[in-house]
Amino acid sequence: MPVLLPSTGPRLFAATTTAQNIMSATSQDVRNQISAVTTPDSNVLLDYVNRVSLDMLKVSKWWFLLSPTQQFITQTGVTNYWVGPIGSNPAGTYDTGLNLTDFRYVKPKSVVDRTNFRPLGQINEQPLSSKISYSDGTQRPGRPSVYRQDEATPNVLNIYPAPDNQALYTPQPEPPICTVTPGGALSNRIYFVTTTFVDSLGGESTAPVVTEIFVPANMLLVVNPPIEPVGASATGIAYNRYNVYAASAGTSEITEITSNSTTLQASNIFNNATWTEPTSGLTTNGTNPPSTNGVEPIEGYIIEFRYFRQIAQITSPGQFVQVPDDYKHVMIAGVNSLAFQFLFRAAEAQAWEGRYQQGLQKIVRDLNFMSKTGDYFGPDAASIGGFLPTVETIDLSLLNP
Repeated sequence: MPVLLPSTGPRLFAATTTAQNIMSATSQDVRNQISAVTTPDSNVLLDYVNRVSLDMLKVSKWWFLLSPTQQFITQTGVTNYWVGPIGSNPAGTYDTGLNLTDFRYVKPKSVVDRTNFRPLGQINEQPLSSKISYSDGTQRPGRPSVYRQDEATPNVLNIYPAPDNQALYTPQPEPPICTVTPGGALSNRIYFVTTTFVDSLGGESTAPVVTEIFVPANMLLVVNPPIEPVGASATGIAYNRYNVYAASAGTSEITEITSNSTTLQASNIFNNATWTEPTSGLTTNGTNPPSTNGVEPIEGYIIEFRYFRQIAQITSPGQFVQVPDDYKHVMIAGVNSLAFQFLFRAAEAQAWEGRYQQGLQKIVRDLNFMSKTGDYFGPDAASIGGFLPTVETIDLSLLNP
């Protein structure tokens, strides 16, 4: 199955609540005795929103602060990789082009050498080993083994040993994802579809196995773009376009067409665009896919990781808070507690503080319920309401000579 890219649509934890929303709700809850729009009251509430936001975001390593998967290609002999804003990398670092403006720290156990199917260990200092470094501290070339993120240079990932880039993998797409859309006046038919990568120098890859799809009458085939393996090879040549190949089997359910027998339908389509079959149907006089892979080899190791985002300071009423909308009421309760303390109304402050603490507990329970990666350990189901298995024992006296 093709791997899906991170969605640009609604996130699992949507965060569209602004600081002004919280301030207005709190102002309402204290019966407008603190104004959410006029100073100095609004400044007081804005400060309280910031305090509660910081407090909530530090209760746990929340899912909603975790980034999508990031990837970059290693460079031969380079150990220092800049993942921050493009063009801001210090001397001696390689700019990966990831342009992460909210990068805080790497999620533990998430860094892998995807090329060699190898998780990278985490270290705090440059390793001292004659096997991976020379006497002057420079690195011997080899396959990536460990990574490091230094507090003094948080936007730099150190990869050790220095990659030797002995990876001449030449990519080809996975079988394409195909759908249909209303249009045209063609009859029922079965299509066999495949795609190839085209790199920025015009080189073309081989084609994967075909995707078979039934296209109903008065519908047209839609081919989704293949997922790029990485943004570009180690040399900077991008795999940013693709070609579409297809063939029709009519309405025969037993006909099988291989990718080598499909014909070119469209070429040099950029990877951010789908291809839709013309109303006239498929062409049959195009060329077949290449028999040898002609795109630029990746020539580097694909390093993959995830990171936790920076916790933002709330400085403006129009700023979106990072706490998801699902927990807006928890933040309001926390701000209400501080606001009533400001008004010397202890009973109300205590009541809202209780609601706030209960809300935090509910969020933690949600996190535990949704955890799938071992971050939360519950009781062993096999030991609940049962007995431990019998363990065979040995009389050690029998072993005496």
